[in-house]
Amino acid sequence: MEKKIVCGIDVGTTKVCVVIGQLDQDQKLDVRGVSRVEFKDKKFKNLVTKGAILNPDFVSKFIKKAVQEATEQAGVIPNQYFISVASHQVNSLPKISDLSRDYVSEGDEVRHEDLQRLLGNVGRTKIDGAAILHVLPQEYSVDGDSEEHYHIVGVTGTHLRGKFQVVTIPLKPISTLLKSLDWAGVHVPPKHVYLSSLAATMSVLSEEEKEHGVVLVDIGAGKTDVVIIQGELVRCVASFPVGGKAITKDIEIGCDVPENVAEDLKLRFGTAVHKEVRLNEVVAVPNVLESLPPKNVSLKNVAVIIESRVRDIASFVAAVVRHAGYERKIKTGIVLTGGASRLDSIQEVFRTVTAMHVQVGRPNQGYNKQKPEITNNLSYATALGLVRLGFRSLDPRDELYESLGATTSPRPVHVPPPAPTYQRPATPAPAPQTNGHSQQRPPEPPKPQQPTEPEHQDSENGDGDQERKWWRMGLDWNSWYKAIFRDEFESRNGQRPEGWDPKPA
Repeated sequence: MEKKIVCGIDVGTTKVCVVIGQLDQDQKLDVRGVSRVEFKDKKFKNLVTKGAILNPDFVSKFIKKAVQEATEQAGVIPNQYFISVASHQVNSLPKISDLSRDYVSEGDEVRHEDLQRLLGNVGRTKIDGAAILHVLPQEYSVDGDSEEHYHIVGVTGTHLRGKFQVVTIPLKPISTLLKSLDWAGVHVPPKHVYLSSLAATMSVLSEEEKEHGVVLVDIGAGKTDVVIIQGELVRCVASFPVGGKAITKDIEIGCDVPENVAEDLKLRFGTAVHKEVRLNEVVAVPNVLESLPPKNVSLKNVAVIIESRVRDIASFVAAVVRHAGYERKIKTGIVLTGGASRLDSIQEVFRTVTAMHVQVGRPNQGYNKQKPEITNNLSYATALGLVRLGFRSLDPRDELYESLGATTSPRPVHVPPPAPTYQRPATPAPAPQTNGHSQQRPPEPPKPQQPTEPEHQDSENGDGDQERKWWRMGLDWNSWYKAIFRDEFESRNGQRPEGWDPKPA
């Protein structure tokens, strides 16, 4: 049997990260190769904006280069690829699905196939201008019970109700991403496309944090993603079109410096708490032109600009948690990840605004830590989570159901036979000659089967038998009259005889 080797590809706003891994003997992830290709050139700085790919042609070249570098380092060729997609227009919608198990007798146990039918009903929901990326199950109830259950496989009942979170994303980010992968020669099936923030939860969050409630805040370059997890289930997903590049742009405008200088100021001297910086701290930076003298920039001003923007992001996170109704259900607090979370004292600002415990997460969950550059670099969090999704599931119940299905054979599902249908004969009967002109006659109706019970005959004109035949054939009264009395119908030029008033069915 061929060993499973998974490649995770994360296309961000400023770079492409690739991680290749497989499971070792201890069922931990063995990272074989990593690669990071940045969009450094000025002509490539707007290839991806807020998660959406603007130029698939150029992005495909960066994806191909990153995959080749990681494959050469790993020494193996991946046989499965997983890709992340992102957008600042991600929505999370609650949905409810019902299922009546009429094909089983009352008292039969609920099976995993029934839950898949519930999920499939929700997945067929049409949303204008958006695609359903994930359908995340929540809790279930059986036979109208007000109590909701985490597990219902094996519970007896006939009527099922499930709650779901439907994650939607605009169509354009997915279409451009798949086009870039196609041009790069990478085949990714639709089921291997994951939201980038959900993939990051697999590498940054521990099982205890997911159980007791946690908020993951992924602050990328072009956007900020929020994921609320409680009871091991994803409860809410949201996105905000402000990230690290917005902070850089504010410094560029506020301090009147070039963009590359503003980025350098943020990374080398930036802090999210301006009180930590003295008023007389000044740094000399290059000017727009080399012929111009260097420019002095106050680090106090830089810290004030950074703190203001970080407070905006923290306020958005607090509003998402409060609106979702999990303000008092999060026990372990907020975990920050993403490139912008490396700012000094960013935890203090989030702690002040949200009144929750805050920490910076590292991608250190579920692998053997043979490559410390991944643990120390938050940019690989999403790519590493994609590789873990090749061996794990977002919903921990799926692995339990699969193990139960491997040990016990499911019961056969009884499906009632379909109702009998009547079909018209393939060749119609020849039409008679009328007034010297040939007219094609309507097809002969099928002969009804002999009834087992005596049919009701109308006492006046015997139309009860015709009414039964019309009902079985599924024809309206005019079509039935044409089929039975076609000669008389044609002689009267399509008019029924007077006094013939059939009874309604």
